[in-house]
Amino acid sequence: GSDFSQRINLAFPAGQAHWFLGHTYFDMGEYEKSQDHYNEAFSLHQHA
Repeated sequence: GSDFSQRINLAFPAGQAHWFLGHTYFDMGEYEKSQDHYNEAFSLHQHA
């Protein structure tokens, strides 16, 4: 119901933000930070 809808609505933009940060850190050569953000994005999308 509404809980599921709310989780999807919050997880999707948060996942996109983490993906973007992962990409940005990767481009900057900050590979550990990049991996952390990619992992968080993946986790959010899995649990949405």
